[in-house]
Amino acid sequence: FSTMDTKHLSDIATPAWIIQENILKANCKRMIQVVKDRGLRIRPHIKTHKTLEGALYQLHGNLDHEDNVANGIVVSTLKEADFFADIGNMQNILYGVPISKSKFEHATQLTKRISKFSVLVDSAQVFSELEDHAKREGIQWSVFLKVDSGYHRAGVDPTKPDAIELALSMSRSVYVNLEGIYSHSGHAYSTSSSSQIIDIAQSEMRIMREFAERLKREGVMVSVDVGSTPTCSLYRDWDQGTVIHPGNYIYYDLFQAELGSCSLNDVAGSVLTTVIASYSDRNQLLVDAGALALSKDTGGYPEGGEYGYIVDHPHLRIRSLSQEVGIIVAREGILDLSRYPIGSKLRIIPNHSCLSAACFPEAYLLGEDDCVKQVWKTCPRGW
Repeated sequence: FSTMDTKHLSDIATPAWIIQENILKANCKRMIQVVKDRGLRIRPHIKTHKTLEGALYQLHGNLDHEDNVANGIVVSTLKEADFFADIGNMQNILYGVPISKSKFEHATQLTKRISKFSVLVDSAQVFSELEDHAKREGIQWSVFLKVDSGYHRAGVDPTKPDAIELALSMSRSVYVNLEGIYSHSGHAYSTSSSSQIIDIAQSEMRIMREFAERLKREGVMVSVDVGSTPTCSLYRDWDQGTVIHPGNYIYYDLFQAELGSCSLNDVAGSVLTTVIASYSDRNQLLVDAGALALSKDTGGYPEGGEYGYIVDHPHLRIRSLSQEVGIIVAREGILDLSRYPIGSKLRIIPNHSCLSAACFPEAYLLGEDDCVKQVWKTCPRGW
């Protein structure tokens, strides 16, 4: 990272991704404390921020380079795995998307480069293909079996005999080391109350515990990886020894606040934008943050709804986005354009910080009085 001791928020070219340092630190330390209090382990997902500094805060609560083998991370692309292996010397990385044959060569390189590179598998076909590839390359894969705990996006059905058979086949293979079972409670994002989120967390823990116990009776011991930001933010009764892998909590966003995972005061990341035009006849502002800064994810709002929350200006709303610009109007009545002269800046909390932050090549870390303390470089785009 680079240090920018004298630069101020007002000097930043827009649109830009900005981070409130004190809030980010508090979010990370809070999750680490949950892990310590409950005897858990954390394997944070880094796809939200894609920065070395963010990963260190998630793992350790600070920027110290500690043991990067025992404390693993989850990535969503192999490009991210390369990035964290190269610049962060991360030695324990899990690729959090079920692996496909087209990615075997890249994954093989990572397997040979770092101490533990792990992949997800949820089909007998891919497992067989992994074995064949390992034979040719002379490697042993580190594998997690992806389990569907109710999200129904990916993973084996834990109630079906085929799921146990696949896990047992993996455990017997000389070309695969079955590290654990992994689920993601993404269906928590479709809830409407905190109690529903907690119900999903309880269900996920029960499903994964029962699956692990069935394997144990067959003589197979596995780690159990669970969670998502909503469940890990609200639920506290995970079984001791469980690994949780939330990611979004480092920044949070408007959708998380709407869900009840956090408050707006817990949101650390936002988009800084500039008013570039105003139109009295149409009663609207034009800003330089469009879909490639905020994304068009409407979060919990209906299709065609809002695209973020304008900090300190709740009477404003983002009516629409095109690629590079956004139109802002008043929620009610006439917009007082004199309060928002051309060149003035606004801060927008996006609906989905993972998608929004991914649009930017760097992130500005703000300290007290909105001074820029550091500029964090994000992982280059790609897969």
